[in-house]
Amino acid sequence: MDAILEGGHEIGHHHYLHEHANEMPAAEERSWFERSLDVIVQATGRRPAGYRAATYRFSRNTLDILIDAGIRYDASLFGDDVPYVLANDRGSIVELPSHYGLDDWPHFQFSRDFQTLMPIKSAAEAHRVFREEFDAAWEYGGLWVSVWHPFLSGRLARAREMRTLIRYMHEKGDVWFATLEDIAAHVRHLEESGSWTPRRDRLPYYPGPIPELGEAEPGNVEPL
Repeated sequence: MDAILEGGHEIGHHHYLHEHANEMPAAEERSWFERSLDVIVQATGRRPAGYRAATYRFSRNTLDILIDAGIRYDASLFGDDVPYVLANDRGSIVELPSHYGLDDWPHFQFSRDFQTLMPIKSAAEAHRVFREEFDAAWEYGGLWVSVWHPFLSGRLARAREMRTLIRYMHEKGDVWFATLEDIAAHVRHLEESGSWTPRRDRLPYYPGPIPELGEAEPGNVEPL
Protein backbone atom coordinates (compact mmCIF):
# COMPACT_ATOMS: atom_id res chain seq x y z
CA MET A 1 0.00 0.00 0.00
CA ASP A 2 2.77 2.44 0.90
CA ALA A 3 4.60 1.70 -2.37
CA ILE A 4 1.42 2.30 -4.37
CA LEU A 5 0.82 5.65 -2.69
CA GLU A 6 4.45 6.71 -2.96
CA GLY A 7 4.30 5.95 -6.68
CA GLY A 8 1.48 8.45 -7.15
CA HIS A 9 -1.14 5.82 -7.88
CA GLU A 10 -4.79 5.92 -6.95
CA ILE A 11 -6.48 3.74 -4.32
CA GLY A 12 -10.10 3.02 -5.16
CA HIS A 13 -12.96 1.22 -3.40
CA HIS A 14 -13.41 -2.46 -4.32
CA HIS A 15 -15.35 -3.88 -1.35
CA TYR A 16 -14.22 -5.36 1.93
CA LEU A 17 -14.31 -9.12 1.26
CA HIS A 18 -15.10 -8.99 -2.45
CA GLU A 19 -18.75 -9.49 -1.52
CA HIS A 20 -21.34 -9.42 -4.29
CA ALA A 21 -23.38 -6.25 -3.99
CA ASN A 22 -26.26 -7.51 -6.09
CA GLU A 23 -26.83 -10.51 -3.82
CA MET A 24 -27.61 -8.64 -0.58
CA PRO A 25 -30.20 -6.20 0.77
CA ALA A 26 -29.48 -2.49 0.49
CA ALA A 27 -28.66 -2.06 4.18
CA GLU A 28 -26.16 -4.91 4.14
CA GLU A 29 -24.51 -3.60 0.97
CA ARG A 30 -24.20 -0.15 2.55
CA SER A 31 -22.74 -1.60 5.76
CA TRP A 32 -19.99 -3.48 3.91
CA PHE A 33 -19.32 -0.46 1.71
CA GLU A 34 -18.86 1.82 4.72
CA ARG A 35 -16.64 -0.72 6.48
CA SER A 36 -14.31 -0.81 3.48
CA LEU A 37 -14.46 2.97 3.18
CA ASP A 38 -13.22 3.34 6.75
CA VAL A 39 -10.26 1.04 6.06
CA ILE A 40 -9.26 3.03 2.97
CA VAL A 41 -9.44 6.34 4.84
CA GLN A 42 -7.32 4.92 7.68
CA ALA A 43 -4.72 3.62 5.23
CA THR A 44 -4.55 6.58 2.83
CA GLY A 45 -5.76 9.56 4.84
CA ARG A 46 -8.43 10.41 2.29
CA ARG A 47 -11.71 9.14 0.92
CA PRO A 48 -11.53 7.32 -2.42
CA ALA A 49 -12.80 9.07 -5.53
CA GLY A 50 -13.92 5.92 -7.29
CA TYR A 51 -15.42 2.46 -6.97
CA ARG A 52 -15.57 -0.82 -8.83
CA ALA A 53 -18.07 -3.48 -7.78
CA ALA A 54 -16.61 -6.92 -7.06
CA THR A 55 -16.95 -9.00 -10.24
CA TYR A 56 -18.73 -5.96 -11.71
CA ARG A 57 -21.92 -6.80 -9.75
CA PHE A 58 -23.42 -3.34 -9.52
CA SER A 59 -26.78 -3.55 -7.72
CA ARG A 60 -29.97 -1.54 -7.94
CA ASN A 61 -28.89 0.17 -4.70
CA THR A 62 -25.23 0.81 -5.52
CA LEU A 63 -25.68 4.20 -7.18
CA ASP A 64 -27.52 5.59 -4.13
CA ILE A 65 -24.71 4.39 -1.85
CA LEU A 66 -21.99 5.88 -4.05
CA ILE A 67 -23.70 9.27 -4.33
CA ASP A 68 -24.36 9.42 -0.57
CA ALA A 69 -20.66 8.65 0.07
CA GLY A 70 -19.43 11.36 -2.29
CA ILE A 71 -17.91 8.88 -4.75
CA ARG A 72 -17.26 10.67 -8.04
CA TYR A 73 -16.97 7.80 -10.49
CA ASP A 74 -17.81 4.14 -10.96
CA ALA A 75 -15.83 1.65 -13.07
CA SER A 76 -18.10 -1.41 -12.89
CA LEU A 77 -20.16 -1.30 -16.08
CA PHE A 78 -19.56 -2.10 -19.75
CA GLY A 79 -22.03 0.29 -21.38
CA ASP A 80 -19.81 2.16 -23.85
CA ASP A 81 -16.31 2.71 -25.18
CA VAL A 82 -16.17 6.25 -23.77
CA PRO A 83 -17.16 7.70 -20.39
CA TYR A 84 -20.82 8.37 -19.64
CA VAL A 85 -22.90 9.45 -16.65
CA LEU A 86 -25.13 7.45 -14.29
CA ALA A 87 -27.91 9.48 -12.71
CA ASN A 88 -30.95 9.11 -10.46
CA ASP A 89 -33.00 11.33 -8.18
CA ARG A 90 -30.11 11.61 -5.69
CA GLY A 91 -27.54 12.91 -8.18
CA SER A 92 -25.02 11.51 -10.66
CA ILE A 93 -21.55 10.05 -11.05
CA VAL A 94 -19.24 9.44 -14.01
CA GLU A 95 -19.07 5.91 -15.39
CA LEU A 96 -15.65 4.81 -16.71
CA PRO A 97 -16.43 1.56 -18.52
CA SER A 98 -14.19 -1.39 -19.27
CA HIS A 99 -15.03 -4.96 -20.35
CA TYR A 100 -13.92 -8.56 -19.96
CA GLY A 101 -11.54 -8.29 -22.92
CA LEU A 102 -9.39 -5.92 -20.84
CA ASP A 103 -9.58 -8.06 -17.70
CA ASP A 104 -6.79 -10.56 -17.05
CA TRP A 105 -9.17 -12.91 -15.19
CA PRO A 106 -10.62 -14.74 -18.24
CA HIS A 107 -7.13 -15.00 -19.74
CA PHE A 108 -5.15 -16.29 -16.75
CA GLN A 109 -7.33 -17.36 -13.83
CA PHE A 110 -7.44 -21.08 -13.05
CA SER A 111 -8.76 -22.07 -9.63
CA ARG A 112 -10.63 -25.08 -8.33
CA ASP A 113 -11.74 -23.04 -5.31
CA PHE A 114 -13.37 -20.43 -7.55
CA GLN A 115 -14.53 -23.10 -10.04
CA THR A 116 -12.86 -21.21 -12.87
CA LEU A 117 -11.18 -24.07 -14.71
CA MET A 118 -10.51 -22.19 -17.93
CA PRO A 119 -7.52 -22.86 -20.22
CA ILE A 120 -4.66 -20.55 -19.34
CA LYS A 121 -3.49 -18.35 -22.22
CA SER A 122 0.11 -17.53 -22.86
CA ALA A 123 1.12 -14.03 -21.78
CA ALA A 124 1.71 -13.07 -25.41
CA GLU A 125 -1.74 -14.25 -26.48
CA ALA A 126 -3.53 -12.32 -23.73
CA HIS A 127 -1.56 -9.18 -24.43
CA ARG A 128 -2.34 -9.46 -28.12
CA VAL A 129 -5.99 -9.02 -27.08
CA PHE A 130 -5.10 -6.05 -24.85
CA ARG A 131 -3.09 -4.47 -27.66
CA GLU A 132 -5.86 -4.91 -30.23
CA GLU A 133 -8.27 -3.24 -27.84
CA PHE A 134 -5.81 -0.39 -27.29
CA ASP A 135 -5.26 0.10 -31.03
CA ALA A 136 -9.01 0.36 -31.62
CA ALA A 137 -9.41 2.81 -28.72
CA TRP A 138 -6.50 4.86 -30.09
CA GLU A 139 -7.97 4.91 -33.61
CA TYR A 140 -11.47 5.97 -32.57
CA GLY A 141 -10.65 8.06 -29.51
CA GLY A 142 -11.95 5.63 -26.93
CA LEU A 143 -11.27 4.85 -23.28
CA TRP A 144 -8.97 1.94 -22.46
CA VAL A 145 -9.20 0.73 -18.84
CA SER A 146 -7.34 -2.46 -17.98
CA VAL A 147 -8.36 -4.67 -15.04
CA TRP A 148 -5.20 -6.49 -13.99
CA HIS A 149 -4.85 -8.39 -10.74
CA PRO A 150 -1.41 -8.49 -9.06
CA PHE A 151 -1.60 -12.24 -8.38
CA LEU A 152 -2.37 -12.91 -12.06
CA SER A 153 -0.58 -10.29 -14.15
CA GLY A 154 2.20 -9.96 -11.58
CA ARG A 155 3.82 -13.21 -12.69
CA LEU A 156 7.12 -12.80 -14.55
CA ALA A 157 6.13 -13.59 -18.13
CA ARG A 158 2.93 -11.56 -17.86
CA ALA A 159 4.64 -8.58 -16.25
CA ARG A 160 7.21 -8.65 -19.05
CA GLU A 161 4.42 -8.46 -21.64
CA MET A 162 2.81 -5.67 -19.64
CA ARG A 163 6.00 -3.63 -19.81
CA THR A 164 6.23 -4.26 -23.56
CA LEU A 165 2.64 -3.11 -24.07
CA ILE A 166 3.13 0.09 -22.06
CA ARG A 167 6.29 0.85 -24.03
CA TYR A 168 4.31 0.35 -27.26
CA MET A 169 1.66 2.80 -26.06
CA HIS A 170 4.28 5.42 -25.29
CA GLU A 171 5.92 5.00 -28.68
CA LYS A 172 2.57 5.25 -30.49
CA GLY A 173 1.99 8.62 -28.87
CA ASP A 174 -1.09 10.82 -28.49
CA VAL A 175 -2.13 8.84 -25.41
CA TRP A 176 -3.18 10.27 -22.06
CA PHE A 177 -2.00 8.06 -19.19
CA ALA A 178 -4.12 9.11 -16.21
CA THR A 179 -5.72 7.89 -13.02
CA LEU A 180 -9.43 7.19 -13.21
CA GLU A 181 -9.93 10.05 -10.75
CA ASP A 182 -8.29 12.46 -13.20
CA ILE A 183 -10.32 11.11 -16.12
CA ALA A 184 -13.59 11.50 -14.19
CA ALA A 185 -12.65 15.08 -13.26
CA HIS A 186 -11.86 15.81 -16.91
CA VAL A 187 -15.25 14.44 -17.99
CA ARG A 188 -17.01 16.67 -15.47
CA HIS A 189 -14.99 19.69 -16.64
CA LEU A 190 -15.98 19.06 -20.26
CA GLU A 191 -19.60 18.61 -19.26
CA GLU A 192 -19.72 21.76 -17.15
CA SER A 193 -17.94 23.87 -19.77
CA GLY A 194 -20.34 22.70 -22.47
CA SER A 195 -17.51 21.46 -24.71
CA TRP A 196 -18.77 17.86 -24.60
CA THR A 197 -21.99 16.25 -23.41
CA PRO A 198 -21.63 12.66 -22.21
CA ARG A 199 -24.51 10.24 -22.48
CA ARG A 200 -26.62 10.12 -19.33
CA ASP A 201 -28.17 6.84 -18.22
CA ARG A 202 -30.92 7.20 -15.68
CA LEU A 203 -31.10 4.35 -13.16
CA PRO A 204 -32.71 2.02 -12.54
CA TYR A 205 -33.07 0.94 -16.16
CA TYR A 206 -36.12 -1.10 -15.14
CA PRO A 207 -38.23 -0.65 -11.97
CA GLY A 208 -38.90 -4.38 -11.78
CA PRO A 209 -38.73 -7.67 -13.69
CA ILE A 210 -38.90 -7.33 -17.50
CA PRO A 211 -42.32 -8.71 -18.56
CA GLU A 212 -41.05 -10.03 -21.89
CA LEU A 213 -38.66 -12.36 -20.06
CA GLY A 214 -41.43 -14.11 -18.17
CA GLU A 215 -41.98 -14.59 -14.47
CA ALA A 216 -39.03 -13.79 -12.22
CA GLU A 217 -37.87 -16.23 -9.57
CA PRO A 218 -39.14 -14.91 -6.18
CA GLY A 219 -35.70 -15.06 -4.60
CA ASN A 220 -34.29 -12.71 -7.22
CA VAL A 221 -36.80 -9.90 -6.72
CA GLU A 222 -36.48 -7.26 -3.99
CA PRO A 223 -39.65 -5.55 -2.74
CA LEU A 224 -39.95 -1.98 -4.02
